[in-house]
Amino acid sequence: MDVQENGYGVFITIEGWGCNLVGCYGNALVPTPNLDVFASKAWVFDQYWMDRFSAADLLHRVAPCEAESQDWMIVTHTPEAREYFQGFENVEVLELRGGEEYEFGFQELIIRGIAMWLERKHEIPYLWIHSRGLCGDWDAPYEFRQLMCDEGDPDPPVGQEPPELILPPGYDPDERFRWACGAGGQAICIDRGVEVLMELLDGLELVDSCWVVLSGVQGYPLGEHGGIGFRGVGGYAERLHCPLLIRLVHDEPLGGRIESFLQPRGLSQWMRSLVRRIAGEDICVEFEGYTTSMAYAMRAGELAMITTAWSAVVSVEEHLSGEVGLTLLGVYCHPEDRWQQNEIQDRVPDVRQLFERIARLILVREGVVTSGVGWEEEDDSLDGMLEELAGYGR
Repeated sequence: MDVQENGYGVFITIEGWGCNLVGCYGNALVPTPNLDVFASKAWVFDQYWMDRFSAADLLHRVAPCEAESQDWMIVTHTPEAREYFQGFENVEVLELRGGEEYEFGFQELIIRGIAMWLERKHEIPYLWIHSRGLCGDWDAPYEFRQLMCDEGDPDPPVGQEPPELILPPGYDPDERFRWACGAGGQAICIDRGVEVLMELLDGLELVDSCWVVLSGVQGYPLGEHGGIGFRGVGGYAERLHCPLLIRLVHDEPLGGRIESFLQPRGLSQWMRSLVRRIAGEDICVEFEGYTTSMAYAMRAGELAMITTAWSAVVSVEEHLSGEVGLTLLGVYCHPEDRWQQNEIQDRVPDVRQLFERIARLILVREGVVTSGVGWEEEDDSLDGMLEELAGYGR
C-alpha cells in the first residue's frame, strides 16, 4: 500500500456495532447506503473478532496510542469511556443534548469532534472518536425504527434505554423483531453519521490526506442465542464479530476484502505502525503482518474460538487444586452457520477433540494455566492443529 508521507487520520470506535447491522456484511434488513459506499472504496475485514468481552478491556487492547501520546486527540460522549481515557493526553468528553430533543447523538459527536480537532490538527494530526453506539441511549428518530417495518408488522419499541432481556421459551418472534427494528434505527443513525463525516472531510479538503478507520466494539445481541442485549449471551458471533472498514489515502481506488482474521490488538499494532511509517520510519504496514489464521476471545470462565471452517465455545473452570477443567459448550460449522445456531459437537468427535487441545494451548499462552501434564507439549503445534481442523468437513 502507498502511505502518504504527511497526513491525518480519524479512528472511530462504536460500541454495540456488530456485523448484523451493516449491509456490506450481508445484512439485508437495515439500509446502510453510506457505509456501503464507504466500504466500496475501503478495505473491508470479513473476520474482525473481539478478543475480550468487556468494552473497557477492548478499548485498552485497540488503543492506537500510548497514554502520553501527543499525536492523538480523543473525543467521547460517555463518562464510562472517560474513566478509561483519564490517563491519556488530549481527551475531550462532550455532553450531548438530552430530553425529547436527544436525537442524532452520533452525528453530533462526529460534528463536534471534528470541529474541536480542526483547531489543533496541525499539532495533533490524529483523532479518535469513541461512541457508545447501541450500548448508550437509543436516540434514533422513531421514523428510522419504522423503516424496517412492512404493513402489518408490530410497532418498534419507544424509549431510549437499551434493552437487556432474556427471551423465554416459546417467545413471540414479533417481540424479537420489534427490538431488531429499534437496533436498526440506531444503525441508520450510524450510517448517517458516516455520511456527515465524509462530507465534512471533503468540504475541508481533507479527503485526500486523511485515512479513516471505522470499527465496532462488540456487537449487540438481538436474540440469536436467547438474549436481547448482553445479558446471558456468551462468546457467540452476534457479540464478538464486528465491522472493520479502513479507507487509506492513495491506495487502490476500490479497496478490497480481507479474509484473514484480525483482532483488536492486531488493529492497534497496525495503526501504530502506520503512524510511525507516516513519521518517516521504514517499517512494514501491510495488513498480512497483523492478521492470523484464527481468532479467540476470553473472559473469566469462558473461551470462544473461531477458524474459517469451525468455531467452538468452551467453559473454563479453575478448581481449588489448581487444575483447570474444560467443558465444550458447542461446536459450529462455518461459513453456513454464521450465527452459531446449529450445535453439532456430538456428530464431529475429532473436531471436538482438536478444539479441546487448541483451548489448552491458548490457556497456557494466556497464562491461565501455568502447569499441568500434557498442556505445554503442544505449544508449537497450533498451525498443525488448525491445518488438521480445516481438513474436516461436516
